[in-house]
Amino acid sequence: MSAMPPPVPAVHVWIVCDVIDVAEAGLYAGLARAGLSLRVYHGPAANPDRLATLRAAGVPCRVLEVRSRLDLRASAFLRRELDAAPCDVIYAPLNRPLAAALRAARGRAGLRVIGYRGTIGHVSRFDPASWITYLHPRLDRIVCVSEAVRRHLVEDVGIRPERTVRIYKGHDESWYRGRPLRHPLPDAAPGELAIGFAGLIRPVKGVSHLLDAFVRLPPGLPARLLLAGDVRDPAVEDRLRRLSGSRVFPLGFRDDATAVIGRCDVFVMPTVEREGLARAVLEAMAQGVPCIVSAVGGLPELVADGETGLVVPPRDPVALARAMETLLRDAALRRRFGEAGRARMNAMFDVRQTIDRFRRLFTEAQHGGSRG
Repeated sequence: MSAMPPPVPAVHVWIVCDVIDVAEAGLYAGLARAGLSLRVYHGPAANPDRLATLRAAGVPCRVLEVRSRLDLRASAFLRRELDAAPCDVIYAPLNRPLAAALRAARGRAGLRVIGYRGTIGHVSRFDPASWITYLHPRLDRIVCVSEAVRRHLVEDVGIRPERTVRIYKGHDESWYRGRPLRHPLPDAAPGELAIGFAGLIRPVKGVSHLLDAFVRLPPGLPARLLLAGDVRDPAVEDRLRRLSGSRVFPLGFRDDATAVIGRCDVFVMPTVEREGLARAVLEAMAQGVPCIVSAVGGLPELVADGETGLVVPPRDPVALARAMETLLRDAALRRRFGEAGRARMNAMFDVRQTIDRFRRLFTEAQHGGSRG
């Protein structure tokens, strides 16, 4: 009888992060169930429900507050942890934890450190902060949330292509479908359709252009605009003052923003720059809400123009108004785009694919596999 092959050793992966969103919790729990040995170091504000998801999958979680990119205390803590337990790969998806992890990994030749980039911009060879994070020579790979982010790092920043890998942040439509509203929405007029936006309303999100587009809609077209998110854009504040009494409703921060998105007839993401891969668009697609997005960053990777939604030029209220009017006037087109968008999300942005890509990435890193 031939001898049994020796068991393949588990890959020991440490996640060093701060907060944990629903997609990250699903990813980490899935990796643990796929056989990786995980532990998570998280900030004190991490969502208890996300931590419960991880613990249910057998993932030990410990609090580690990283106060800045230069937090030597956090790095020293990680070094002591590395002395006490096996670790093959550290994955740090945010700036401050990544800097702390890279310092802690100094002198440990077999340990790989992998970072994550979810947005375009703010990495430069002329910025000292970038050299202790994404340009650090000790950093093995950078996971990019979209091809647009990966191209930016390679073509604009000059990072070697083999140090980058595009892995979409995966989702599951069951996380979002049928969410209840925790707070009421403004009453709708008879036959009125809802256009929605959700997110922190900063200048980069282009909501001022969305407001300019909304007032261009024909007067007889029954529509209202729901804006879920804190307003931190003076141009938006100015327009909202001038639009007082219109069918524009700034809802402020909503802890049920996903449910608000699901109650909309059309969802719009009018970002003007730096967008990686907008989670709110995926939440809309998961709920069958047709989307209009600007041709910025990773947004055209989410929405296939004319197939699952509409893509318009950024900073173009005329084109945006035309796209909104097209969808508001055509219920059959809204249904077709909504169904196609949900199918696209499940085909290209499913969490199971993300789990498999990360599992292979971490396994290759453990064995010193190719960085390409």
